[in-house]
Amino acid sequence: MDVKSSETIIELIRREFGEDSELVLSLYKAYRERGVKGIREELNTMLSKYGIKL
Repeated sequence: MDVKSSETIIELIRREFGEDSELVLSLYKAYRERGVKGIREELNTMLSKYGIKL
């Protein structure tokens, strides 16, 4: 994916999710860097703060 496409996706996420966009953007970044496994790892990190384990 080129940089322009990625920037467009980021803009759309920010517009669509508003205050929650940082959460969605962190999952998007994890997916781009590590694929589906990255999303699972990121969610596990986020939820572990509340004692929830995937």
